[in-house]
Formats: sequence, structure tokens, C-alpha cells
Amino acid sequence: MGEGKTVQRSLRSEIEHHLKERGYTLTRLSEITGINQGVLSDLLNRIPPRAMTIGHLDAFAHAFEQS
Repeated sequence: MGEGKTVQRSLRSEIEHHLKERGYTLTRLSEITGINQGVLSDLLNRIPPRAMTIGHLDAFAHAFEQS
């Protein structure tokens, strides 16, 4: 990529990246975040995806800071 170009990734792709990097399943992420596994599936897999709340983002940030 050339200089000055910024790669923009979606929140969804960032979360998926961290899941893979840490080897988390949706079940494990649900345990860590307290977010229902079905809700996590809707957030990450449904098309169109379910909207994320600030509470979801806070829980993801906390989960990914732990490891």
C-alpha cells in the first residue's frame, strides 16, 4: 500500500480478528463478556448484523484487554 493510505476495518472484522487471535469461541466470549451467545452470533454473523450498543463495545474491550 502506498504512503498516506489508511486501511479501514469494521468493528465486526476487528472483533473477529481478536477472536481468532485468542482462539475464543462464541461460547467463551459469552462467558467473558456476559453477552448472550445468541446475541453475539447476531452481532457477528447475521446479515445484516445486529447493531452493537456501547455496552457491547465496552464488554468487548474488557474481554480483549484481559489476554
